Amino acid sequence: MLNTKLDNFRKINLVFLYTLFLSFVLLLSFLFYEKFIIIHPELIDIDGNLIYKNLPFEYGKLIENIIKNNEYFSKISNINFYLNRLPVFPFIIYLVNLFSTKLLSIIIIKNIIFFSIIFFICFSFAKEKSYKIKSFLLLLVIFFYNPFNLKIITNFVYADYIVSILLPALFIIIISNIKKKYFYIGLILFILYLTKSNMFFLSFGLSFFIFIYEKKISPLLFVLVAVILWGSFGFIKTGKFPIGPSLLSTNTQGMALSFNKNFRQFYPLISVDYIKLFNVSHCTDQKTNDPRCDSIIINNEWDYYNYYKNLNLKYLALNKKILLEDALLKIKTIFFNIYKDGQVYKKEENPEKKIIYSLIINKALLLISLFVAVYFFLKNIKSGNYKLELYFLLIFCLSMPPYIIGWVLSKHLVPLFLISQIYLFLKLKSKK
Repeated sequence: MLNTKLDNFRKINLVFLYTLFLSFVLLLSFLFYEKFIIIHPELIDIDGNLIYKNLPFEYGKLIENIIKNNEYFSKISNINFYLNRLPVFPFIIYLVNLFSTKLLSIIIIKNIIFFSIIFFICFSFAKEKSYKIKSFLLLLVIFFYNPFNLKIITNFVYADYIVSILLPALFIIIISNIKKKYFYIGLILFILYLTKSNMFFLSFGLSFFIFIYEKKISPLLFVLVAVILWGSFGFIKTGKFPIGPSLLSTNTQGMALSFNKNFRQFYPLISVDYIKLFNVSHCTDQKTNDPRCDSIIINNEWDYYNYYKNLNLKYLALNKKILLEDALLKIKTIFFNIYKDGQVYKKEENPEKKIIYSLIINKALLLISLFVAVYFFLKNIKSGNYKLELYFLLIFCLSMPPYIIGWVLSKHLVPLFLISQIYLFLKLKSKK
């Protein structure tokens, strides 16, 4: 019977299947592009070229400088910032720019590359497990059926799409037995570490666990190489060696913004990125006319980070109760917020309280998957048959610290939504 399943799966014409998949990706890219340019017309010129400097979240100036001057920094108020954005996303845009500057082409190239990663990982896993074509397609559909998740993984203006694709891919690879498994695990952890600072805990924690639990060192070596490369770059440019926690939430203006009364009043409906707060980056000399700069001198990037670190730690020392309150608020947000979040804050009006029904599906399946995983982990702990549950729960737990310490929106949870649904799918398959 096993051989019959395997033969049935091998009869599928991979080229034909992949061609159909690419056609779907192209259609998806066109639809996303048409909607995107209506919402963000400022990102393209009259000829449809991407205006790099207008990309949000401080990526614009950095990417434009890489493309025009081959230099990795963004200049903000006469200060060169080398470390405020990790390099994977900027260099993806830079590499795609070598082929085309048209926004539509950039979206198509990016989607073909990343969706192909999903396709071939799912195909290899399904083939290894002797799944029929129906099961392979169902596994693939997990990435596409939910509008909320699809909106994030088809986007390109922030690094969340990279994590939303690579973290579920990592989960599938970990529970598989594909060739060069630990090489691919290490490579993905390497990329994740250099994509978002909140991947620090997961990259180190997961690679170290694999080293201890499975006696495989290559994932940990990949992470250490990422640390050394980024740290060496930071040391050469700024005189200090940056490592994950040194650029996490406590050092950022973002955490200072999260203490703002307007943000706290409406979170998670509004995003910290849209709260206005005095930015000390222009306090670069004592001749600044702004009286708020009288006791503040920012000479370099680390002066900026240290200012906010001291400000945030002082606030927390005086408001210790807020740590527990915020932790509970963020846990509530992770599991139970079903409203549109991350909105632009407008002082003259309250944010819209709109239910996102696809988010209800995500949150419900996340809760169900966690209950199921904990139940089967405890049930099978004596037999040792709990690898699927172990890695699902481990990835979930290692993803939580940045969200509890800093802040979290639903878009940040998309990789965990996808992993939870993959877990439930695999659990149902194992029970047949």
